[in-house]
Amino acid sequence: MPMEPVSLRPGASQERNGLTLRVERVDLTDRLTAVTLGMDPGPDDETLVGASARLPGSDGVDLYHLTDERGNRYDPGVALAWEPADGPDFDPHRLLFPPLAPLAGRVTFHVPAIVVLRPAAASFEVTVPQGAEEEGPWPVDVALSVGGYPLRFTEARLQYQLLVLSAALGDNGERDGRLLAGLSFTSVTGPDGVARPLATDAALVEQFGQVVTPEGAGEPLFLVGFSAGAGGGPIRPGTYRVQVTGVNEAVPGPWELTWEMPQ
Repeated sequence: MPMEPVSLRPGASQERNGLTLRVERVDLTDRLTAVTLGMDPGPDDETLVGASARLPGSDGVDLYHLTDERGNRYDPGVALAWEPADGPDFDPHRLLFPPLAPLAGRVTFHVPAIVVLRPAAASFEVTVPQGAEEEGPWPVDVALSVGGYPLRFTEARLQYQLLVLSAALGDNGERDGRLLAGLSFTSVTGPDGVARPLATDAALVEQFGQVVTPEGAGEPLFLVGFSAGAGGGPIRPGTYRVQVTGVNEAVPGPWELTWEMPQ
């Protein structure tokens, strides 16, 4: 017979770098284990973005995973359309793993880093020249200081209907034990003077941020990209003004949260 779903509130937590990460809920079925994370508001009003399998700019990937006291490891990757009967249809903090072994008594969630959003207001302008669609990357000089991170974007390009800027990160990507992972944009004002929102949960990507280390490069690059906003159409020549609402920061672990299973 199929196993009846079981929901736990384990109360497991860990404090690190001024932040307290929690396992808010664990749902167990015969097909999967769902772990829902939460975080107390940080000292600077940080909120949880999610768990990360790598540090910004790192080539290594260490998947967040579960282990039990019997030596079993449970990696993520369960591809099921599932949600708890009493919870939201989609929760970005809900992680899915294979079902636990029947005799598992103590379970630990391991994650190399978490990503948090720290509020920080700023804005910048960048100009798209005529013929940019055919010319590929073009030089820019966009200085931006946000959340304690000094940035200078020196190159722009159009890619996948986004305007993408890049900056050499150097030693500017670390602050108080945290690593810059991205920026959060609220809106973009295009050449027509209309301010349009930039969503983070739209069906089509409207903004992104990441740190990459190109092969052969001496230092990592910080990339941000944004669209013309909701209803703005493709990126056209002219000046765009972008409103920044915060910085995404990776907080390295090891984060290890343990709870006891009911017997």
